[in-house]
Amino acid sequence: MTRRLILLGAISLAAVKGNAQVRPGPATRIATAIQPATFESHLHFLSDDLLEGRAPGTRGGRLAGIYIAAQFESMGLTPAGKNGGWFQPFDIEASRIVRSELTAGGERFAPGRDQALLIVGSDTLREYQGRLVFVGYGVVAPEYQWDDYKDVDVRGKLVVAIAGHPGQVDSTIFTGSGSYGTRSFKTLEAIRHGAIGALVIHRPAETGYAWSSIARNWFSEDFALAERDTMPAGRPGISGWIRDSTGARLMTLAGLDLPSLVRQSARRDFRPLLMGIEVHAATSVKYRTIHARNVAGLWPGQGAGGRDAVVLGAHYDHLGIGPAVNGDSIYNGAEDNATGVAGVLAIADAFAHTRVVMPRSVLFIAFDAEEVGLLGSEAYVKSPLIPLEHTAAMLNVDGVNPFSRTTDTWALGMEYSELESVFRRAAKAEGLAVKIGATELQFIEDQHFFTRSDHYSFARAGVPALFLGGGYTAVGKPGDWMQQKLEEYLSTRYHRPGDEVLDWYSFEGGIIDLRILARALYAVAVTPRAPQWR
Repeated sequence: MTRRLILLGAISLAAVKGNAQVRPGPATRIATAIQPATFESHLHFLSDDLLEGRAPGTRGGRLAGIYIAAQFESMGLTPAGKNGGWFQPFDIEASRIVRSELTAGGERFAPGRDQALLIVGSDTLREYQGRLVFVGYGVVAPEYQWDDYKDVDVRGKLVVAIAGHPGQVDSTIFTGSGSYGTRSFKTLEAIRHGAIGALVIHRPAETGYAWSSIARNWFSEDFALAERDTMPAGRPGISGWIRDSTGARLMTLAGLDLPSLVRQSARRDFRPLLMGIEVHAATSVKYRTIHARNVAGLWPGQGAGGRDAVVLGAHYDHLGIGPAVNGDSIYNGAEDNATGVAGVLAIADAFAHTRVVMPRSVLFIAFDAEEVGLLGSEAYVKSPLIPLEHTAAMLNVDGVNPFSRTTDTWALGMEYSELESVFRRAAKAEGLAVKIGATELQFIEDQHFFTRSDHYSFARAGVPALFLGGGYTAVGKPGDWMQQKLEEYLSTRYHRPGDEVLDWYSFEGGIIDLRILARALYAVAVTPRAPQWR
């Protein structure tokens, strides 16, 4: 009998030890607490026609914000917005060009067809009568021994520059970033040198988009934070695009040849040229103000690092009501980005149900006005609810895989910081491989997605950030099936009324991606050392 009791006791002790060994840790408890039904209920409400596409400042957009705040409150999160509330309000300035005129050498160049001008730094009509100066690329970069202005006086003149930067011609002499090639950079540089502004000759190969994109978008409404960036010394200026054929015509009128000037511009010894023709430019812009707001809830940290936080965000706005397609004028934005907000809410709900204790806080935030230029996240980093120096990382969800379960996953931007190892460990725990730098992802890279969502505002402000991508290889499907589905979505439903929850959607793979993200979020929240940039 004694031997039997001892044996039974040993078996019981082994069972207790076995149970202790298999008891899931906090990260696993959070991951498994993410409920597909919770995710899908939020998704269906946020993408319903009732919310009229959730455009910033509209009835539907306000309803979406109130709904998200109510969900945060029901979970027991702490209000993290302004004045102890759930919201972080900010104003958007919407502008529309109502006049764009350009006459040079006695010829008139039509708006939209030949040119597109606007005034920067002022909301009044701006006219200019004077001379043109060709400044090559219009780049000044001392770190690359590059100066397209040399000692030529451009004060009071309107400069003409070509799009792009010298590195696109010869990377051995100029390795500067693409920002040197932008119209805004060239305009700022011109005004710093005393010019009235800049006309940039559009070249599709250098900009990556056709003139038709400018003609279509330039004269539609544009959006910026209401605190408009001012020009140096508060001076307004003229900024605009001219078509490549317009640029060639201007050079011909000046007795110059554009192709030869482009070749000369790629050399350090290039010097600006007075074009010798009279130009008249006039532009005016009409403005209106839109009241937008982010929604923020905090799961407070408990340790000494409680004042530090990791951010999980998704944008809740979309395009509202627009031109009808097949009789439907509501741009629901189901995939983009009701799925992302539903994912953030499902993860927040999992944290609340498991009641995990972490040193760092977690800030759950839904951004407004992403679709009009990442303005909600830009407003946040300009006036952060948690100081950026106390923000360990930002994880972003802009679309959740609705297509299939996958054998792998990926996140844009993880390779730029130590978030890569965090994400890899989280994916491994869910049994998925991680794609990074793979040739299969070239399609994703070509879309420039890393610069097209709210994590980019944080990355630019110095906070390590990543953008959850989702899987690439579908279970039981051909190797390129997921890419085909994504391409189909981008070409037929993206930013169209057809972005709705479709009957055949399966979020099984998307839920696993959210579990990976929740694990990564928890890991950053408990690791003493915040992720560092590479």
